Amino acid sequence: MAKQNKKSRFKSKQSEKNKEIKGNLIYFILILYLISSLVYYFWPVPFVPLITWLLSLFVFQFSKNSFLRIHAIQSASINLLFVFLVFAQNIIRSLIQPPAFLSQALLIIIVVLQVWGAESGLRGRFTQIPFVFSLARKQAALFFGEEDLTA
Repeated sequence: MAKQNKKSRFKSKQSEKNKEIKGNLIYFILILYLISSLVYYFWPVPFVPLITWLLSLFVFQFSKNSFLRIHAIQSASINLLFVFLVFAQNIIRSLIQPPAFLSQALLIIIVVLQVWGAESGLRGRFTQIPFVFSLARKQAALFFGEEDLTA
């Protein structure tokens, strides 16, 4: 029986590592393919509202000031609402050709909600924007397990 030398053991270990790397690479490529497919389907992806949504959630989670927390979670809700409306608009656009003013009307609604929240925050008022505050309460309960936003 022939002895196995160090080079052949090294090669067998390397081939096992190469197989593992190739397997991981295949999964990585598959994930990139799925993400690029979703981005292509939902283009344009609203990156700015997604980033501000995450920043608002961080402010809500780590802030001790209740005034700041309420306005941060309402801001996060407005940005999340905008992201969902863009995705819904793109799905509708792929099925039928909606009127051109529909996307502009949605954008105006979102801007009005953001200006309303910013104005009340700058004046120092606790303002519960009607639809947005209920969405904010559900979002806080979902992500942080908090039901009461006023405390």
